[in-house]
Amino acid sequence: MKAKKIMAAILAALTACCLLTCCGDSSSGSDSSDSSVSSSASSKEETKMTEYDTTVFTASIPDGWTAVPVPDMLKKFDGKTNPEQLYVIKGGQTSDDIMKFPYIWVNYYKDAKVYASAKSMYENAQDISVPIGSENWEGYTYTSSGYPGCCLTYKQDDSLWVCLFVLENGDNSISVDDKDVQSILSSLKVKNEKSGGNENESK
Repeated sequence: MKAKKIMAAILAALTACCLLTCCGDSSSGSDSSDSSVSSSASSKEETKMTEYDTTVFTASIPDGWTAVPVPDMLKKFDGKTNPEQLYVIKGGQTSDDIMKFPYIWVNYYKDAKVYASAKSMYENAQDISVPIGSENWEGYTYTSSGYPGCCLTYKQDDSLWVCLFVLENGDNSISVDDKDVQSILSSLKVKNEKSGGNENESK
């Protein structure tokens, strides 16, 4: 029964995200097959961080977490995955592990206007503001099929970051206040299209 509830909660989040991205901007034109993990890793306060490149943005992934490409469910891109999204799973290794472990679903919207909040679709939704680095991310906590979740957004010029959290899965849990979670979000950088993706513009 518990597994069925977890599955239902995850499917609800997936459905909501699909509804919100169906009108999304696919103008990045990136070939998602080029997504890769950087061969170099940096040390930050004794936590090993490895950079992951989706071809649209980069993220620093701490030890114990895994970056996994998101399937291109809406067929917006030529590749098999969506370079504007990324799963970052704590303890998992593949996309199937979103059924077993807590994770962050990172979404980048080049045009913030195409995003519509799914807050009204959830139970017990409560507004929150979370300091990430020098910026505040706005969003809400919610309950889906009895399990807690969270959505955080950060607007950068005309674009928008949207991060969905499955906070509990199985015997594992994460929090938006966790050091690793804050490190991941503060590391998000959009690749500079004018430079051909060789330079980043920081959040």
